[in-house]
Amino acid sequence: MFLKVFKILGLVNLIIFSIVSLISVQFQRELESSRINPYVKKVLSYPLTIEKSIFDYRNNLALKRHKSHKNSTTNKIVLGAIDELSIKHYGRFPWPRSVWAKLIRQLEKLGVKEIAFDVIFSEEELNSEGDGLFIQAISDFQQQGGAVIIPYSLAQADSQHQEIIFNETPVDLYNYIIETQEPEDISLKPHKVMSSTFPIEKLLDVHPALGYIGSNPDHDGIFRKYPLVVKLENVYVPSFSLIAYEKFKKTTSKLKVLTSGTGILSFDKGGIELNNLGETEIRWLGSDNFFETFSLRSLDKGSIPPKLAAILKDSMVFIGSTSFAAHDLRHTPIDSELPGVFYHMNMTQMLLDNYLYQGKDKSLLVSWILFCIGVLVFLLIAKFKNSVYNSVFAIAFTIGLIIYDYYYLLPHGYQISLFIILHAVIGSYLWISILDFYAATRDRNFLKHAFGTYISPELIEIMHKEGHEPHLGGVSQEITAFFSDIQGFTTISEGLTPAELVEVLNEYLTCMTNLLLESRGTLDKYEGDAMVAFFGAPVRFEDHAYRACFAATQMQKALLKLKQQWRAQYKWNDLVCNMHMRIGLNTGVAVVGNMGSESRMNYTMMGDEVNLASRLEQAGKQYGVYNLVSESTYKATYNDFVYREVDTIRVVGKSIPVKTYELLGQKGEVHREILDGIERFHKALSLYKNMVFEEAMVIFEELISWEKSRYPESDNTTSPSEIYLDRCIQFLQSPPDKDWDGVYTLTEK
Repeated sequence: MFLKVFKILGLVNLIIFSIVSLISVQFQRELESSRINPYVKKVLSYPLTIEKSIFDYRNNLALKRHKSHKNSTTNKIVLGAIDELSIKHYGRFPWPRSVWAKLIRQLEKLGVKEIAFDVIFSEEELNSEGDGLFIQAISDFQQQGGAVIIPYSLAQADSQHQEIIFNETPVDLYNYIIETQEPEDISLKPHKVMSSTFPIEKLLDVHPALGYIGSNPDHDGIFRKYPLVVKLENVYVPSFSLIAYEKFKKTTSKLKVLTSGTGILSFDKGGIELNNLGETEIRWLGSDNFFETFSLRSLDKGSIPPKLAAILKDSMVFIGSTSFAAHDLRHTPIDSELPGVFYHMNMTQMLLDNYLYQGKDKSLLVSWILFCIGVLVFLLIAKFKNSVYNSVFAIAFTIGLIIYDYYYLLPHGYQISLFIILHAVIGSYLWISILDFYAATRDRNFLKHAFGTYISPELIEIMHKEGHEPHLGGVSQEITAFFSDIQGFTTISEGLTPAELVEVLNEYLTCMTNLLLESRGTLDKYEGDAMVAFFGAPVRFEDHAYRACFAATQMQKALLKLKQQWRAQYKWNDLVCNMHMRIGLNTGVAVVGNMGSESRMNYTMMGDEVNLASRLEQAGKQYGVYNLVSESTYKATYNDFVYREVDTIRVVGKSIPVKTYELLGQKGEVHREILDGIERFHKALSLYKNMVFEEAMVIFEELISWEKSRYPESDNTTSPSEIYLDRCIQFLQSPPDKDWDGVYTLTEK
């Protein structure tokens, strides 16, 4: 119940935060300039900052697709660059006004329609002749129908630097008043003109067009907005880019201030929404990779290249610095060090192409619709409590929205809050997935804790994944059956008290069971000191025979360490400290599954192959060996382990003979002495099978002492060589039939 409430509260908080973030996007500029608690403002600015960064990235992707726009536009904006070559040619910047006069006349000859200077002319030259040449060039250019744009800058109306601000708006700016509708007592934020950057009076006498420059970065220091209009006392005037556009298109704009303190700027192709500072978002087109650019030095050559002449005819030329020594840099979405002149050129081109953003209300409406669809549909799907459905929807919605944004929304000027929308949907998905995973892990851990000592971890995983209780039934599949028993356990138990017996048995079974489970074996049951297990079910392993043999060898090694520990720590009798374990293995097809009753069942194995493994464990006692495996197990693992062939026998209850092998250890770990002994034993066994009994007896008799020395503390009364020696003596006295197959039939289990 607590987890369910916690999940709901987390979803509610996440969605509320997303809603607040969407609202803050709507009033982002107002938020930045507000006086609310700095901490609250900082918290609200985080999603805005991320949203803007992602929007910049999306715009840059869309910008690559928009490159074709350059070839289709009929408007021509060209940059006359004040670059390193120009500075080297004309001299140290700022240049004499006579240089500018010469450049203007060259541009006039080339048929340039408009010149927009991103250069401040706020001081007279010591040589007044230069100013005269410059002013006359501007006058002549304008008389030929061209337009010249000169910039100036602004300051906040409440600026502390009153000594560099005009107390009243310069008279010359009244020539560029924008027709405005304005509610009473509501206006855009007022500014004043800086006297330190305003053009000299002589220049104003020839009436060049005036446009203000200046902008405000967003909270993260990136310039994304461009101011198009500004209020000066009781009038509104155009920015540098807006006046450049109006002069080039020979049109005027109109402003309508809304009761919200924002505005709508209308012109011949449409309208643009402005915030309370008169700003609009820029739809970036590019820098020198989009706009034609030429060095001003090229205008002072003997002849102008034909290609440049064709570009400049009827064009609008922006003159600005791209030299590292002389230009201002701005951090923009398309370039972290963009020369300021490109800032104005992008805005002007945006106006010329009518490449505008949709209104904020439209974009917000689309954002809210997508937000509601994403969140509500996901919450509806989440009610099915199916992690696959949740994942499919989250992935499909994310990919679908990104594609929709890239191919439709961005090209059509919609500024949706993609990050906030996906934050709500993906955040909800992750929150639910994390809590579901926690709940599943908690349930699985409960199962493991409750039942892990009885059944294998793999079976617990299957039970948990199936999500239902085990049911009766079994399937036939190949497994490797495992049986183990302590040699002489009855005698050992007689020498211990009941408490000591339990302690010994628990320590022994704990150690062996851990090794069994580490090899991914499944414990079937304990029968006193005996262990019954199998490999290859319920989880299929192709190498189940290898795992069983590996577990057997590790158990024998672990028993040696246990006996050493018992000798050092306990005063138990020698029978305990000399304990030996017999293991029988067989690989074959058996039935595995839940056997028993509906109320009490056990995951176990059944079949002849299982019985054979049990018989092999018991047969190990008759041959004096501790790991006895069938031929099927041997064939599956002989490349990995060292074996000694023991005998071909018929076990009690089976008519088909089985070749048996003693498992001695992993290859590379068995001593040379044992390998030599195996080789001699196999030679004697071959003589025995070929009925050369006398020669076989000699080798078997020699091997008895070798076999006894392997387990000096064992109470084994026999060994394989002793058994074969006795048989050879019998066969010499009573030879077998000529068709003797070498099979020996066991008469006891």
